[in-house]
Amino acid sequence: MRLAPAIVGAAPIGAATPQGDVGAPERGLHRRELRSLDAAFARGTDWQLFDQDSATDAIVAAIDGARHVVDAEFFAIADAGKGARLVASLVAAAKRGVEVNLLTDVTSTLLPPLGNFARLRRDLEGAGGHVIFNSRVPFLPRVLKDAALRHVDHRKVVAVDGETSFVGGMNFTPVTDDYHDSMVRLTGVPAARLATEALDRWERVGGDVSPRHRDVVRAALGDAPPKATSSLELDIQINAPERAIYQLTESYRELIRTARTRVWITTPGLSDQSLIRDIDDAARRGVDVRIVTSGVPLLGVPLLNWVGDSHLKKLISLGGAGFQIPEVLHRKSLVVDDTAVLSSYNITGRS
Repeated sequence: MRLAPAIVGAAPIGAATPQGDVGAPERGLHRRELRSLDAAFARGTDWQLFDQDSATDAIVAAIDGARHVVDAEFFAIADAGKGARLVASLVAAAKRGVEVNLLTDVTSTLLPPLGNFARLRRDLEGAGGHVIFNSRVPFLPRVLKDAALRHVDHRKVVAVDGETSFVGGMNFTPVTDDYHDSMVRLTGVPAARLATEALDRWERVGGDVSPRHRDVVRAALGDAPPKATSSLELDIQINAPERAIYQLTESYRELIRTARTRVWITTPGLSDQSLIRDIDDAARRGVDVRIVTSGVPLLGVPLLNWVGDSHLKKLISLGGAGFQIPEVLHRKSLVVDDTAVLSSYNITGRS
């Protein structure tokens, strides 16, 4: 799995305001972040936005209150840094009889600190939890058996009892602890819809699904359909490459191609040629296009920044606005007109 689910919903954020000079002398780019996403202030009737400083407390509190099932899925997770509290909470939940399922990308097994994933897996499974990670090795028996394990798992999701769920861009490993990022907490029907997808994903990768797991998610969803039926509702959209499902990618493209007033994007990477053409076309037709990205290379590798710089400079020449912050921006968000999307989707061909 390459991408996290996304939430899509009508979320007016205020009228777009005109930008001043978009050219910083040394690089033609602002080193400034849109502050409106930098604090845990945004709240709807069934969602709340958290930043990188406040998300951990919210997620841990939800897991500490779990009664039946916790499904967690992360591209990278460790029992160190911010992840130490999250893992400790998962282990404690498993010890008190909560069904805890952790799905992660093989990246978690490779990142420092050395040996942390083996310890995480031992502790969680020893407490009664379950751990599955995918693989890049195509001929492993478990990968041959489950096609869903053959792709990058880039999701960042936590679903608790079908009643409270989280989705966004945060990993929980020391390498990413200082990144600017966001998570959204869902309650009510949106939370149950994300829990339904998490249950389905767990089953697709070969995880055992208990009757309790199914019953809890089914009860939380109630009579509501698993997908939103109105554009005014929060919706869960997924990419599932092994099933040729690309709802998230298609949503990005459709929203940008039909934008009327604004396209505001935050992304750490900017290299997907198809999407970039759509973004540039939006700027050409007078849409207020703004992209905020990272001014510091992810993991110290500058290639993505070099590629992104060239695209931002072109966007500026077309009348759009490009911004970089002097830190790592890991947030992945899209605001088009009055629709907002928050996910783990980078504007890159890999994603």
